[in-house]
Amino acid sequence: MMKEMKLLATLKRRKAFTDNLSFEDACFLSWLSYFNYGDNVKTSFVPLKEMRKVPSSFFKDASFPSTAKKVFKKMGKSEQFSSLAIGEYRNFLDPDWQYASCLVKVSEGFYFFTVRGTDPSVSGWKENFLTGLREPIKAQRYALENLKELLQKYPDATFSLGGHSKGGSILLYAYLALGEEEKKRIRNVFLLDSPALSFPMEESKEDKAKIIKRIPETSFFGMMFEEHPEEAQVVLCKANYFLQHNVFLWECDKEGKNILLSERDQKSKWLSYAFNHWVNSIEKKDIVFFINTCFEKILRHSGLDNFFSLIHPIRIFRIYFSYRKLPRQDRTRVKKIAKGFLFYYREAKKIPNLS
Repeated sequence: MMKEMKLLATLKRRKAFTDNLSFEDACFLSWLSYFNYGDNVKTSFVPLKEMRKVPSSFFKDASFPSTAKKVFKKMGKSEQFSSLAIGEYRNFLDPDWQYASCLVKVSEGFYFFTVRGTDPSVSGWKENFLTGLREPIKAQRYALENLKELLQKYPDATFSLGGHSKGGSILLYAYLALGEEEKKRIRNVFLLDSPALSFPMEESKEDKAKIIKRIPETSFFGMMFEEHPEEAQVVLCKANYFLQHNVFLWECDKEGKNILLSERDQKSKWLSYAFNHWVNSIEKKDIVFFINTCFEKILRHSGLDNFFSLIHPIRIFRIYFSYRKLPRQDRTRVKKIAKGFLFYYREAKKIPNLS
């Protein structure tokens, strides 16, 4: 029987970096985008081993914060990762968008560019829903500018790109929007349970060969807008439902490689069918209404600015009261749109051999 271990447990077994990063290496490097670095990382490259003492605010915007702390501390002590230097840090948060990125110097002339996935801010989650409008979101357009600037600033270097969740989707857009000469300097694009683009973009055979996407067996986020689920590699994960979005709970063999499966499980197929059919069934004006009502008139009106605070019962009551203050016709419209997802989920469970 194959011995299984979580990805985080393989850190001590990881070998020195080569010019060809593994997907598992990209998982660790992509998580570096979730940390709130100081201004010195904006203007210079700082080795990871010099960041062992950081304030609590360093982790406040991380996906799965408790895991993020363990990852960062272990990477800082790791022979493989501690010498890596991080620079070109950017971090923006506005009412309608959220963006953070950093550049990791892997070796002389080789860099890893990573963009943060969704943080706990209301702005970050609102931007997720804006992808339903089937057009590039602001973070995707900015990432393209960011990447082009880095390609110009380091003209003799090559790059790999990687991001978790929305961060991967942002980078996928940025890569595909590059010119052909610029693309030649990109080695790989690693997508960690990342949604597909919600709008069409041309992918050549060369592009497809560089893009590596992995999802857990009960993936939901990674199958959003996905029209070619068979192209994603499926990883064994024994965590429950949405906890599978945490890549450090994905199972690996004794060599530290993800254990791959032949296909997703049934829950993932039901959820992706429901979401994709639901989004396609909603008119653009209804998507705009749903987003503005839920995020501005309900969540922001209740005082919520961070989804981590939802654990407080008082906050949940305030959200409910904000919802109740909506005009009756708006409450009815919100419920009707939301119920569409449940309708398609029930329909999905009736379809035999759903792919």
